[in-house]
Amino acid sequence: MQMSITQSAPKKFHLQLLHLPFCFLASTIFLLSFCTSSFAEGTRELLPVSVSSDTTVKRATLNVGGTGTNTCAAYNGAALQRINIEIADDEAERIFLGFNVTSGGPGFFRVFDAAGTDITGPTPIPTSGVGFISSYQSGFSGPDTLTGSGYKPIVITPTQGVKGKYFIEFNSTGPALTASSVRVGLKIFDITVGDINTQEVKFGRVSCATWNLNAGNIANYNFTFNGKAFILTPDSFVVSADFKNSGLAPGGFNLNFNAHGTQNTGNISSDRRSRTGNSSFAEYPVYLNNPDSLLHPSASPAKLDTSSVQLKRCTQNSFSFETDVTAAGTMEIIIDDNNNGVYDNGTTDKIIYANVNAGHNSISWDGTNGAGTQYAVSSQLHFIAIYSQGVINFPVYDAEVDSGGIRFANVRPLPINASAHLQFYDDTLLLS
Repeated sequence: MQMSITQSAPKKFHLQLLHLPFCFLASTIFLLSFCTSSFAEGTRELLPVSVSSDTTVKRATLNVGGTGTNTCAAYNGAALQRINIEIADDEAERIFLGFNVTSGGPGFFRVFDAAGTDITGPTPIPTSGVGFISSYQSGFSGPDTLTGSGYKPIVITPTQGVKGKYFIEFNSTGPALTASSVRVGLKIFDITVGDINTQEVKFGRVSCATWNLNAGNIANYNFTFNGKAFILTPDSFVVSADFKNSGLAPGGFNLNFNAHGTQNTGNISSDRRSRTGNSSFAEYPVYLNNPDSLLHPSASPAKLDTSSVQLKRCTQNSFSFETDVTAAGTMEIIIDDNNNGVYDNGTTDKIIYANVNAGHNSISWDGTNGAGTQYAVSSQLHFIAIYSQGVINFPVYDAEVDSGGIRFANVRPLPINASAHLQFYDDTLLLS
């Protein structure tokens, strides 16, 4: 699935190739903003309803440790597989931890500071007492140190003078420093950053680019994943992915998002197609709450220099769409051959995709429609231009069932104009 966060509304143009004049009116659109009122970061977001431990209820389990492609927060794991914990104030802030292991345990964990120093050493995951979360409700409530209720947390003090991304790793079999192939299933977990002076919970500090999750019964696929995630793009757009009532019923899968799709060859149209086999890969950090805006300020929407937009003839049968933008993004030019205002697959309509950079950009066009027919010099051209930022792809693999749908929404920057949130998929390779 590809989801395009469009920052400029589609505009339709008509021009005679003989004269090539046109104007462009840019308008910026954003969608829904979101705020949270939870007191913990972990199971509450991945299982956003209060339920018992009955095996018939819908639930999500976080798998940590292990080796291979389905790896999250393993010993000596890759950076994109780490669970990161962001510290902004090394004097007042603390990391509060709690767990309940359902498989592969009891297991061990260790925490590293932003300089890469192991500050805890291999530590057993508790099965009782401090750091053990006995119930879902305790996990929802969070660490009692901050909330007055909930569970009694393990408290990690940051390294003096070291701010930034701390991270946690897990191992299943023992305190050895090499990763075991066995994953640890955490049916309840909490990783919270809080200020010990103000008792304030610092939301939006926990992220991972590859959350490995199990949503229940792999035999019947009758459990669904109902969590919510927040994706932060490199150009500082935050987008939420809400799986409530989605019907997504995976025995196990990676929750990850990227800029390209199922591969990254530079061919936008091809890269975002669905494919057989595991072509999922991670690029973007995925937060459990809206990323802390003090650490991750909102993007400034890009602008088009409307006076620069023009169509140029390069040779007899080649053209270029010229435009200036203030930030990198994606341009989509629809050659609307039937002039109905939309792209129609299987017709003489045509789409040209291009990644654009800040500054001047030239987008090549061979002067043909979707059937390969060359436009005559005196013919009228109808096209639609869409400029986008913060494009997100969700290349999910082995998720078995998706009977409902996933709701994506812009979180920030704040909305300027309301608009439908478009989502796309291309399954042509699976149908052939």
